Amino acid sequence: MPQEPILIEFSDRVRSLPRPSRTFYLVNGGAGLLLGIGLATPAVLLLSLVLTRGLGAFDAPGWEIVVGMIVLGAGSALLIRGGIRALRIMPGRNAPTPTNVFEIRGDTIHFPEAPGNREESWPLGGTSVSVTTGRLGKRLNMTCPGHRPRRYLAQAFQLPVETVCNVVTKQRDALDATFPWPQD
Repeated sequence: MPQEPILIEFSDRVRSLPRPSRTFYLVNGGAGLLLGIGLATPAVLLLSLVLTRGLGAFDAPGWEIVVGMIVLGAGSALLIRGGIRALRIMPGRNAPTPTNVFEIRGDTIHFPEAPGNREESWPLGGTSVSVTTGRLGKRLNMTCPGHRPRRYLAQAFQLPVETVCNVVTKQRDALDATFPWPQD
């Protein structure tokens, strides 16, 4: 007899949050790209000057020029990455807002599609969960080899985060106990 899925639901507070509009993603993505390109331009110009004239052509010490190029390049890369990410989330924002964070069905954990996250299923046996405390409070960390880690703040759950962690751990342990391991 198949077991009923175990639903881990979002809190009422999370479900009532308004969803960002299409304009929000377009503005953030476009601004990130434009600022990133604008910041990359001086880095590329500085790099071309260094390559053609050498570090001795500047009044500043050579290490300052190199550090400046690294800072400008890293900043532009982060801005461009953020802009692209915001624009990539935009098509997924039309996904229906899920009522549950994930559900446990037999030997899998199923994550529904949500804005910024695609629908995924993880093997329960390979999933590890832990509760950590950070700047924003308690957080549930979920990892599985071959999948991107997922992290949720404690406020996202209808149940206490320790209970959610215990439910997943108990289901995984129960699965391990019933797994037909080969006998030596």
